[in-house]
Amino acid sequence: MTDYRETLRGSYRNSVVAAYFGQLLEMVLELNHAEPEIFALLQRGLAYLKEEGGSRKAVLHFEKEVARLLGLGDGAERGILNAYGKLPASREHCLDLFN
Repeated sequence: MTDYRETLRGSYRNSVVAAYFGQLLEMVLELNHAEPEIFALLQRGLAYLKEEGGSRKAVLHFEKEVARLLGLGDGAERGILNAYGKLPASREHCLDLFN
């Protein structure tokens, strides 16, 4: 059974954070290359949004875990920037939601 996580659409914040998670992964992953650990991270992230809701902490933790799984070290933002030259443009709006 496919879980479309319909409840995430009930909150603008959750929708924006979920979209950012997807955009970040789209940016750092190779097309058509299976990454089971990253997929599991995305599943956990979306489940967290469903249960707890989006937060600045959730965004930063997700980035940290992506960086760790990609072997970029603990400095998530810096590590991703160094390796990929950017973060998704939506990051700033995503974090601004929690100021």
